[in-house]
Formats: sequence, structure tokens, C-alpha cells
Amino acid sequence: MLQFEGVAVLADPNSDLEAELRQINPASQTPDEQHLKVSDPSRVVFLGHQIVLLPLRPLRPGTSYNLTLPAGVVRHFDQPFWFVFTTRPEDQVAPSIVWTWPDMSVSKLVIDRMLVHLYFSEEVQPGMSKIFLLDDMGSERCLIWQGLL
Repeated sequence: MLQFEGVAVLADPNSDLEAELRQINPASQTPDEQHLKVSDPSRVVFLGHQIVLLPLRPLRPGTSYNLTLPAGVVRHFDQPFWFVFTTRPEDQVAPSIVWTWPDMSVSKLVIDRMLVHLYFSEEVQPGMSKIFLLDDMGSERCLIWQGLL
């Protein structure tokens, strides 16, 4: 995301200009390089004082990139712009459950009319496991999630 003092407006809606994301560190035989057409609203979004760039594919963890925005993309901003940023390292810590509903102290609920909530310490993606609801004796009550196959 880029933040401007004034409202950022695409200078030419038919522009063929491209913002460029280029991997600069670590060195690689096949560096990640992405070209985002600035007139493509699915890749470059102008929101008031901000420009949001949506990469074509996820950025690599622990990697430095150079972002270049050519002159003439933003109205009244006639200089090319570039900066370097580094993505955070790859996540090495497994998520944990930080909150549930209903919690363990709640009893005698009609579970069929409620939603069961699990809140994790970070964003999670569906896996290939099954999640079951168990009764007080530890027996499977019902399957509530069938993982992706």
C-alpha cells in the first residue's frame, strides 16, 4: 500500500504502464518478478489517499522486494517512485486456539441452534482432517468438518 498526501487518482485509465515488484534478496537464479498493470482494478486499487497493490501470486517469506511505480501513473505525480521492503520470515509457530464458544462452563445448550466458534491465534486454512463434535463421554456426536481431499 502506498499513502499520498493528496488524493491519488490514476492519471490515465487506459494506461499500459506497469508497477513492478522484483525480488532483490536473497539472490536467486529465478527471482520473483511481477508486473501489475496500473489500469487493472483487480491488481492496483486507488482508494482516496492510498494505492493498494495486489500481487499476482503470494510474496515469498523473508524476502526483500523492490517496488517501482513509473512516472505518470498518479495524476500530478510526475516522478518515478521506488522503495524496498522485506516480507516477514516464514511462520514457524503452529496456531493455537485462544477462545471458544460455547465455553466449557456452559451446559444444557441446544447445540443444534447454536454456532460453535473457534478463534485461533492467527489466520488458519482448512486442512485434510475431520472435526467431530463429542458428547460428555467422548463419543462422536456428529461430523462438523470434512477436510479438503
